[in-house]
Amino acid sequence: MTTPDRLSSALADRYRIERELGQGGMATVYLAHDLKLDRDVAIKVLRPELGAVLGAERFLAEIKISARLDHPHILTLIDSGASDGLLYYVLPYVRGESLRAKLDREAQLGLDEALQITKHVASALDYAHRQGLVHRDIKPENILLQEGEAMLADFGIALAVSEAGAGRLTETGLSLGTPQYMSPEQATGNRHLDGRSDVYSLGAVLYEMLAGEPPVTGPNAQAMIAKLMTERPTGLRVVRDTVPVGVEVAVAKALAKTPADRFASAGAFVAALDVGTTQAPTPARRAYSPLQLLAGAALVGVVVFAAWRVARPPDTPGLALGRSEALTTDPGLEIDPAISPDGRLVAYSAGNSTRMRLYVRPVGGGRTIPLSDDSSSVETQARWAPDGESLLFLTHGGVSVAPALGGSSRPVVGPSTTHGVAAAAWSPDGQEIVFARGDSLQVIPRSGGTARFLGTGPGLHSCSWAPVGRWIACVSGNRAFITPGPSFGNISPSGIVIIPAEGGEQIQLVEGPAANLSPIWSSDGKWVYFLSTRDGPSDVYGIALTSTGTARGEPVRLTTGLGASAISLAAGGGRLTYSVYTAQANLWSLPIPTGAPTTIDAATQITFGRQVIESMRVSRDGQWLVYDSDLRGNADIYRVPVAGGTPEQLTSEPANEFAPDLSPDGRAVAYHSFRTGTRDIEVKPLDGGPVERVTDTPEQESYPVWSPDGRSLIFLNQARRFAINVVRRGVDGRWSAPTVIAQPASLADLARDGNWVVFIGATTFDAPGPIMVIPDTGGTPRQVFQPGPTAPLAFGPRWSPDGRTIYFKSMGRDGLVSFWSVDVAGGTPRLLVVFADPDRQSSRADFATDGRRFFFAIEDRQSDIFVAEVVRR
Repeated sequence: MTTPDRLSSALADRYRIERELGQGGMATVYLAHDLKLDRDVAIKVLRPELGAVLGAERFLAEIKISARLDHPHILTLIDSGASDGLLYYVLPYVRGESLRAKLDREAQLGLDEALQITKHVASALDYAHRQGLVHRDIKPENILLQEGEAMLADFGIALAVSEAGAGRLTETGLSLGTPQYMSPEQATGNRHLDGRSDVYSLGAVLYEMLAGEPPVTGPNAQAMIAKLMTERPTGLRVVRDTVPVGVEVAVAKALAKTPADRFASAGAFVAALDVGTTQAPTPARRAYSPLQLLAGAALVGVVVFAAWRVARPPDTPGLALGRSEALTTDPGLEIDPAISPDGRLVAYSAGNSTRMRLYVRPVGGGRTIPLSDDSSSVETQARWAPDGESLLFLTHGGVSVAPALGGSSRPVVGPSTTHGVAAAAWSPDGQEIVFARGDSLQVIPRSGGTARFLGTGPGLHSCSWAPVGRWIACVSGNRAFITPGPSFGNISPSGIVIIPAEGGEQIQLVEGPAANLSPIWSSDGKWVYFLSTRDGPSDVYGIALTSTGTARGEPVRLTTGLGASAISLAAGGGRLTYSVYTAQANLWSLPIPTGAPTTIDAATQITFGRQVIESMRVSRDGQWLVYDSDLRGNADIYRVPVAGGTPEQLTSEPANEFAPDLSPDGRAVAYHSFRTGTRDIEVKPLDGGPVERVTDTPEQESYPVWSPDGRSLIFLNQARRFAINVVRRGVDGRWSAPTVIAQPASLADLARDGNWVVFIGATTFDAPGPIMVIPDTGGTPRQVFQPGPTAPLAFGPRWSPDGRTIYFKSMGRDGLVSFWSVDVAGGTPRLLVVFADPDRQSSRADFATDGRRFFFAIEDRQSDIFVAEVVRR
């Protein structure tokens, strides 16, 4: 009998087990209903092997000590017991989220919020320490957030395990505490800990809230403990220069390696933080005259007044979120939520890059219904018909329709050899379907037939038809690199456009530089709600429309810190569902096989951290791997030795920088930046010199590559039809105007001799175009390889050092990523590497090679669905 079944049977007279909420190092957590008191609770069940070592009587005696704790910021122990060989304890069920979930979504918190959480936890610790109890396991997972309050969970469980298990704990393979937050004395096995150990751990949690990562990181526990004992954490202001000096000093004191050098209590730590917040960061060293200061102040006043007048909404946006609950809590991906018109059901996609099935789940709980029996396809972006009886969804590059509660699906829009469908939506009467394919928007009858053309726009997707029928809202730009498969967007700029349902000129409703995504309509069609990163993590905004479809005022922010990736609103407006997506992607390397194809089982991890890496290149001398990373919040440029080691941060601009390439002499790095709101090419000297702006246009220039002499750059121009451009630096150091050498073209690479360029002949990143080569001066391109129905799709081509071989990346119709090679003279491509594990994929187009190894990012992606009540309309 499984543990949930044993638990249900053992506790049937008191608790009804609902579902598993998650697993930790020592226990599994279940949501349960207290039958006697009619309330939801959380039941934590110790791992059976741990329970066997501890013994029920001693464990229960020790854990009862924590039951006497009564504090507003401590999650109180409700019950505990032993039954059928299982040791368990019962806690109140907190409907908010853990600090870990919030950090995974937002990475860094605002100073005020981080300090408020710290104060709540410190208050709980001070109280417990006065009772003679030390927590021993302060970490974000044990700090729960609800209604603006932080509550400390599992107080006493670590002590109970420690005291009851004594020296036998090692028999289970477990250890107390978490290495990232463990004090040095705890890490060395000292069992006589006092409150200063918890002060250290709280300091480590605050460090992570402000810096985006714990003070100690490493590939494994042993490495982290070694660093804990020998290295000092990077100063907070090195990582985030807006942190007040006094806060940095206080955190450093809390993290002192010797207990005697720390604060004597958690309260003393908070008192130092309060003083520290009055010490502002060191200002930039720039002098201003009194006249400049006076003029600046006057200008700020005028701008603030003008912004208030413009941003003030003409009407109420009609949307405010109330109580929110998780609809899914399973590990893995649950994405693309769509709530039924009556707000009772949510359709969503779940799976991985090779298999993504559609499911329907009741909002109030109940049986989850698979929409189809196609277990091998990728099914995404479900949309409810207005009558709630049917769902459309994207699959096999087209659009299908199926009964809402399961049954046979019917294709409406078939696949294409050039572009998959990027979005589809119902007309208000449910008789037509609008869909975006490539850069065009078309409408087709629900029963199928001939589509009619509506309009065009670059990278249209995420479309929504207004209930009043006059307008269709779509996102323009910010498309994923590789399809088929689920798309999660990124921080690239994108806008919201309005296209008349009868065809005509499109209207720009919302522009970048933020990522603006997932437009939906109010029930009266007067407002468009959408997600945007314009003020930080993705939140819901609303913008009012005039009768002609133009914006009436500026967007109004409706949520704070939601971090959503997609939203859907019930027709009546009473409920909103959203998904929260988190990802990590680190660099790995793998030798290029010389014989039979291999998998990535032998790959070696190079970087470690809670970060997303998208692009990477090997330096010309083969010593460095240069890459972009959002480790510090913004995307910055780093380099690391190709064999691994300590990364070095090369840029720290407030803008986001991507796709770096080190100059041949190693003195500068080129990349594309969003400093101006669009992609532009920049060059940063590594000796501290000023950044050079190579391009400054709205043309979306990106992915630069140096020529061997360091005097030219080729790059991608994404405006209109994709093109490869080249710029050359003159003797005066100035860069020339860009000239086109190939079009249409996407990601490109320059041979080591500088004479040839390889590229994909396509008009978008996701189009399966041919591999082409062309002289670096332009001319007639020559085709090397053409993908077909059975041939691999090609992305991100790279030259071998000798210029004889072209490597490329592919995603098959089964969703699995692979690496291939093809002779520059043409011929049949050779399969080299397959990413055989669906949960360990490298879905971005970019990769790097030095001719001996492949370098690429492997992603860990998680997403859950939430449902929120709309409390004001």
